[in-house]
Amino acid sequence: MKRSHFVIVMALVLALAILAGCGQQAGSGAKTETKAEEKAFEPVVLKFAMSSQESQFDINSNVQAVCFFRDEIAKRTNGDVTIEIYWGGALASSNEDIVNGLQTGGFDFNMNGHGTYGDYTDAFFPYSIPYLFLSEKDYAAFIDDEEFFKIVADKFEADTGIKLLAIWDTGFRNLTSNKGFVKTPDDMKGLKLRTMSDPYQIAAMQTLGAAVTPIAWGDLFTALQQGLCDAQENPILLINSAKLYEVQKYLTLTRHNVSAGPLTMNKAAFDALPEEYQQVFMDVAKETVAFQREKLAEINDKLMQNLIDNGMEIYDPTPEELAKFQEIVKTSWPTIAQDVGQERFDAVVNRVAEIQKNLGM
Repeated sequence: MKRSHFVIVMALVLALAILAGCGQQAGSGAKTETKAEEKAFEPVVLKFAMSSQESQFDINSNVQAVCFFRDEIAKRTNGDVTIEIYWGGALASSNEDIVNGLQTGGFDFNMNGHGTYGDYTDAFFPYSIPYLFLSEKDYAAFIDDEEFFKIVADKFEADTGIKLLAIWDTGFRNLTSNKGFVKTPDDMKGLKLRTMSDPYQIAAMQTLGAAVTPIAWGDLFTALQQGLCDAQENPILLINSAKLYEVQKYLTLTRHNVSAGPLTMNKAAFDALPEEYQQVFMDVAKETVAFQREKLAEINDKLMQNLIDNGMEIYDPTPEELAKFQEIVKTSWPTIAQDVGQERFDAVVNRVAEIQKNLGM
């Protein structure tokens, strides 16, 4: 072979080798990048602040649902996300502590009554309209309405910067007292009544003549024990879990309000999740709504019997007796409408009326 031809051939071989090498490096680099992307999300441990005690598992559907949420998240993220639950208000007990913790990342999750956020947003006003819902059926249907959930969630996030994952149904709110049964609106006059820090609920109770005193959930038992208030109102579930039968004698099934339980999350922690895990969180949160509702229905009779067994007397008003409460309390509706806007108010009331009509109520 002539020298010139040899040089040309060697040059071509060298060039091909260089190109092959570059291709291999590029391929290796691409693999490295993909591997890096796969490992971009490091396993995390998130904190759940819960007011209830884990020991209440058998009689508290909220506790059961929180455990379900924790377990399903771990399973569906293949252990990438672990949730540690801090029970009994260990991380936060007051409304201020709960909101501040969620906003700053002091912890990542909470589930408490919607009144927790009454001083920070009016997003949950549909659940504070007294005597809007007539049964568990229309209330459940409204909670499951995805359009209205999004409206509530967007407003809540805009006002507080906190992510709303779901809303749990913890039942109707009823009134307990140490002053006897509340059978008529007159029985409410002058009653020192503890409510949530919810302006609409407060206004409703004031129309009945009650002396309303908002007290943090964590301080309620002591307040009742010391006589700082004579009465309080909560769903049967929470009356049991807080053992209020030890400091309250009479329970009247007024069913004046529903009790919504927002499942909330620190927004930054949610945004840090990969998109597929964000969807997992929303899917599991939605499933907890049905799970919690089912468990609550299962234990409801047990809860009522437990109150009786612990010395609490229960009175179930007649429809005629409840109508007298409804007539007076509904005079607070225009105040709510003026505060949140007539259009927002009417949209909720009309939707609930439509649901009730579809249910044949």
